[in-house]
Amino acid sequence: MEGSSSGNNGSGDPDFEMFCFCGKPTPLRKSGTEKNPGRRFFGCANYKVHMDCGFFCWYEPSILQERADLRPMMVQTKNKGVRTVEQCESSASMTMSEEMQRTTITMQMKIEAMQKDFDAMQMRVRNGGKFNWNYLWVVVFCVMSYMCGKSSH
Repeated sequence: MEGSSSGNNGSGDPDFEMFCFCGKPTPLRKSGTEKNPGRRFFGCANYKVHMDCGFFCWYEPSILQERADLRPMMVQTKNKGVRTVEQCESSASMTMSEEMQRTTITMQMKIEAMQKDFDAMQMRVRNGGKFNWNYLWVVVFCVMSYMCGKSSH
């Protein structure tokens, strides 16, 4: 009998669900091997569909019926797994958000530096279009110094 069962219908099927590492309910299957013909087991829900997680557990009704506390323990384990996944997703989301903030700040700093460089280039272009009187005074001073030096010899 394939498929998981959630009620005990008198056929010996379990009255609980098992969950594989993928987080999906595991179907109750029958073995078709020579070594274990007809023996029932729980296997990954994705078995023979696509990448399965490798979950496998033999179904032993006599052992499971003796352990009445197994169902609450499995529910707790499932709930703990769900909480862990949610915490990981939340943490990953926060980490991505923090990384995006850092990247944004870095990009803003680069934009500001580029703006300063652009402003400086604009000033150089503007100053290059005007006559700079300081250069003229330096040239006049050099010429006068040269002339005074020549006349004293």
